[in-house]
Amino acid sequence: MRWILLLITALVLFSGCASPPSLDSVVQDSSDDGSSNSINGGDVNPLVSTLPIPTRTFSIGTAGFVPKNYPNSADEDWQALFESLPEYGEWFGVYAGWNDKPEDGMPKQIHAAFALQKQYGITPIIAIGIEPDSLSQSEADEYFVNNRSAFVATAQAIAQTYQPSYLALGVEINRLYEKSPNGFEAFVETYMEAYAEIKQASPSTKVFPIFQWDYLRGKATLSGKVHEKKLELREHFIGKMDVIGYTAYPFLEYNTSDEIPDEYFSEMPFEGLPILITETGWPSKPIAGIEGDEESQKDYLIRLLSGTKSLEVEGMIWVFPHASKLPVGGGLFDNVSMKENDGTPKLVWEYWQALHEK
Repeated sequence: MRWILLLITALVLFSGCASPPSLDSVVQDSSDDGSSNSINGGDVNPLVSTLPIPTRTFSIGTAGFVPKNYPNSADEDWQALFESLPEYGEWFGVYAGWNDKPEDGMPKQIHAAFALQKQYGITPIIAIGIEPDSLSQSEADEYFVNNRSAFVATAQAIAQTYQPSYLALGVEINRLYEKSPNGFEAFVETYMEAYAEIKQASPSTKVFPIFQWDYLRGKATLSGKVHEKKLELREHFIGKMDVIGYTAYPFLEYNTSDEIPDEYFSEMPFEGLPILITETGWPSKPIAGIEGDEESQKDYLIRLLSGTKSLEVEGMIWVFPHASKLPVGGGLFDNVSMKENDGTPKLVWEYWQALHEK
């Protein structure tokens, strides 16, 4: 059985889907004063004291344009999603194919992300990349030879137009290495050129690659592939990344959060760089032998916080606002979200809100 356990595919599909009227309107009408909504009503959440960190020193948020009732969302569902983003945290991850539905030299959803920032005060975590498994071998080998200039131009346009706080180049980029080492080397050269252009246009933007952590560690058995441990791939970017990004899905290897070894987290630091966990989560329903229920989903959040509390984590994103049937992974990612498809909060949402208050 062969299927792809690659969340970037889902994120590109969702964030790059045909824009509903409300997504178009948020780009066109962003006259709000930028003040963010507060979730703190004055009463202290009793769950705050149960979290294994004394205080929160990093940002949090969610990722993906996935409103409730997706893919049959009404306009009011989309609007509710936009208005609720500050409840998830300070960040909203927007990950797109670098040439997906371009407008003014960049993917259309990038414009939407910054309109949402203006309206609701959230910080977009922007990432542009490709889907290696959609390419033939020869296409992967030559992709960044043939598209280097255009990719760099897109990155430069984003930086010039919006001066983003964060701009990732390459999402789960070690997957490109697994497909084509030569294609990866061409990407590194493209990255270096894009890094320089971004810094010239927006010196304060933090530029970085994102690695798929479970693959990089040589794990992720549930991917259906064998992954060679390749932590040294990070060395290609030394001196030209301001933070380091990881997507982390330990359920691809471990059936329960208790099985996650300490080194899963302790190996993340690299070159003293702050860590961004740009995607993570745990399923709330059992699948493929994984202990999946709302209690185990909450337990993973606790394990994530305890495992990273001694690390320099700059932020973490729990992926997908709502559950949905996803076209990847044979259903593994369908219930990773903190809310059900109809918007009903799961147990982990209560603990995430406590984390928000930390």
